[in-house]
Amino acid sequence: MRLLQKQYLLFFLFFVFCLNHIAECKNACDRIQEETEELKQLFRYLFAETEFGYTLLGNKPMSFCFPPTSFINIFPNDQFSKICKNERIDVSNALTILNEKKINKNYIFIIKRNQYGSPDCVFFVNRDKWIQVFNENIDAFRKVYGHEINAESFLKSLQTRDDFTDELFEQHALIGILLGYGRHNAELFNRRHPLFGRRKIPYTTYPKPSPPFLTVEEELCFFKKKLKTFNPHQFGLLRVSQVNFAADHESLETAQLHRHYTSIHRELTELFSSENWFAILLEKLCSEDSVP
Repeated sequence: MRLLQKQYLLFFLFFVFCLNHIAECKNACDRIQEETEELKQLFRYLFAETEFGYTLLGNKPMSFCFPPTSFINIFPNDQFSKICKNERIDVSNALTILNEKKINKNYIFIIKRNQYGSPDCVFFVNRDKWIQVFNENIDAFRKVYGHEINAESFLKSLQTRDDFTDELFEQHALIGILLGYGRHNAELFNRRHPLFGRRKIPYTTYPKPSPPFLTVEEELCFFKKKLKTFNPHQFGLLRVSQVNFAADHESLETAQLHRHYTSIHRELTELFSSENWFAILLEKLCSEDSVP
């Protein structure tokens, strides 16, 4: 009788163990499925709605975005804050998951976080192309950062120094070069930018026109005709966003960029039309053989 009771007890304990194991497996599967869905949402945003896809599949040295996240609502009754929050997806957790994955060494995600720990800005770098473009324009970078600067030290500063991001965003010509918009276009935009607003102290209140222009208005008129939107006919219903920036459409540089980015846009559109687009992107990011 006692032997039978022990057998029943052992059977019951085994049964409970199996139930717990099944529950743990189910929870693990649910977590994996949930993480996969979050990553899919993140990938669709990064590689279809921003310019990250052109850095992954093309020769764009770098892209960046301000990722949609939930935020602390300091004024809970503020209707504007409620509307903004309701309209935004939150990719914070997905970025953390992505950060834990082993990414191909040629691609670098740089996640800058705000004081609350939420992702504030994300850079995506194609290391090989970054180094190539940096070295081709090293004179422009050394003019600002000194002769000791090189591609690797510049990239390391971007990865490790939070204040470096703000510095770079103030250098419109340099960041335009690194974003793959072309040096000529970047330098034109860099000159046009201060003409639209007041300069910082200790400069004069309004910038002076550069030769051969006699007035700021005359120079602004020149830029209005010279710099146009790179893709002026971009439609909101496109499956994949196009690269867009201020460009001189009369330059050979812009013509070459337009052919290249148009080709990559077709490739990205075809990719996102496929049912297994997520698996393709994940393999491209994580495979050591995926260097372009």
